Amino acid sequence: MKDNDNAISSAFREYQVYAQIARKVSSRVYLAQLPNSATEQRLVIKVLEFMYLQSQHEQNTFLQEATALARLKHSSILPIVDVGIEKNLPYFVTEYAPNGSLYDRLKREAAFLLPLPEFLRILSQIGQALQYAHNHAIVHGNVKPENILFNTNDEALLTDFNLPSMRTISMPTHSLDIRSVNYMAPEQFSGRADKKSDQYALACIAYELLAGRVPFPAMACSTVRMKHATETPLPPRRFNPYLPEHVERAVLKAMEKDPEHRYASVLDFVTALNTVPQTPKAAAASSGATVSTAADAALSASPSVVPFARAIPDAVPFETTALQQGTRVKNNREDALIARRIGVGYQPRKRSARETWLAIVMACLVIFATLGLLRFFTLAHTPNPSQKLNPASSTTIRVTPTVQLRPTSPPVPVQGTSPSPTAAPQSSPTPGSSAVTPTPTTAPQPRSMLTGSLSAPLANVNLTNEGSRDWIHWGLNRSTEADRKNGVAPQFGTYTVIGNAAAQPYNNNPGGYTWYDGTPTTVVRYTPTGVFVLGTNNGFLLSLPASTTLTTVRVYVGVFQTQGTFNASLSDGSVPAYVDASLNNANDILGGVYTITYRSAANNGQHLTITFINSNNNYGGVTLQAVTMR
Repeated sequence: MKDNDNAISSAFREYQVYAQIARKVSSRVYLAQLPNSATEQRLVIKVLEFMYLQSQHEQNTFLQEATALARLKHSSILPIVDVGIEKNLPYFVTEYAPNGSLYDRLKREAAFLLPLPEFLRILSQIGQALQYAHNHAIVHGNVKPENILFNTNDEALLTDFNLPSMRTISMPTHSLDIRSVNYMAPEQFSGRADKKSDQYALACIAYELLAGRVPFPAMACSTVRMKHATETPLPPRRFNPYLPEHVERAVLKAMEKDPEHRYASVLDFVTALNTVPQTPKAAAASSGATVSTAADAALSASPSVVPFARAIPDAVPFETTALQQGTRVKNNREDALIARRIGVGYQPRKRSARETWLAIVMACLVIFATLGLLRFFTLAHTPNPSQKLNPASSTTIRVTPTVQLRPTSPPVPVQGTSPSPTAAPQSSPTPGSSAVTPTPTTAPQPRSMLTGSLSAPLANVNLTNEGSRDWIHWGLNRSTEADRKNGVAPQFGTYTVIGNAAAQPYNNNPGGYTWYDGTPTTVVRYTPTGVFVLGTNNGFLLSLPASTTLTTVRVYVGVFQTQGTFNASLSDGSVPAYVDASLNNANDILGGVYTITYRSAANNGQHLTITFINSNNNYGGVTLQAVTMR
């Protein structure tokens, strides 16, 4: 067991800790068990490392809120076994849910949509759990697929409630988590979270389960926040045409921007999902009347009245299902694709005789059109024999450098004379060729080029020698501080942060870099050097000048518990960009050096753009150390 595991074992002596199963910037999660337990029930210990509770008031507030949360006993809420504070860090002990989270299930089955009965079951269980918590004056505040787990019976369990004291602490990951922002209500961005916010988040999850995508997909958290506040989501039936209309209507109502326009409670929202509007057939049956014909019965089944349980039956052909829901079947291939995504049976319909003959005629027209085009291009590129030049009449006879004779027929020699030697041809070009006028030659223009490579960190970096044109080194004491080469005009500026994360000084020096600037100045491992940002799709951007001069730059970067994606491209787009995503370490820090050699075909206005982005783990980060140019 690692040192961290030994530390947690000594801190929680009443539990037998097996292993660390998750490590995030904000918390550590361990798998444990009570040593003397007869049932051998597995437990999970979650230590909230971002909440360092210094004062007694902070500790009492947390214990009071956590104890109230632990009193919640509901079949769809993950039970809390114990809460406490160890070395000023709060922790929760909960039961273990072995079947993963809803987020894991969505990633594993990304090509499919959940069947409607399973969707309804999950939403009902989580909705009832939220309603139970709301009845006890507790708001979740962070409802998302990662916080919905499944037990051995595949029942959905709600976990990771966001306590009020947790919301008042500046968490380095919560505000940057794109996964959380995808499900946050507009009012939450103003610091207000209530029961209607939980309803909005649950509706966003319902939208994703039904449409196969989040309501407002975007790369940056700021973009998602703006869309939550200003844009209306696309109707889910645009992505899933077999969705009953009343389900879509309920989801969009729960996602209203104004909380007053949503349902009065989460339970009302779940009830609307389950409640099918009464059909004319049902109304007639309740009054004792009967539907006169089968056609009347078929017409009465509109998208807004299709019973939820039989919205997409497994054994009914797709053509019949689409007719019941008022959806026109376009073709078998489209039906098969939709059937695969929503996970139901598919029986292709038979073509009518008219459709068969129409398909044959269209195929013949396509064949004839293709043959006609081939014939046209063949004739257009074949020379006409009647237009070929006679080799005997195409010879140009040069008498002087400035005079050319055009003989129309072979000359008849006069008796007693011989042909003039000056009239004899000096050269005979090949038939069909023409004289080529020489053009003046010019010096070749330089071509654009861009190459890149990744190497291990260097033990010793002499910035003065390596950055003969310029160099910059960041983050010795503050994220805005940088050392630069002296005595030269700066060739490039500082970095720009991508995303909405804030750059911070990086206290761990990956790879043990040692920097030199003429006089050796040692920077050892675990001392401040470089800057870093946290969160998926966040990172750094650099802009460097590009010209016809061949230039080599080295970019010193690093990753912390994530994968970094490096991209270098010329502004004119004349050559392919250099992209690399091999710098990856899920458990520790790792440094790397990218060497980029480039040249532009033009001198004016060109530049090289470099980005380094966290592309994997929202709880990891990417670092930027230094850049040299020569």
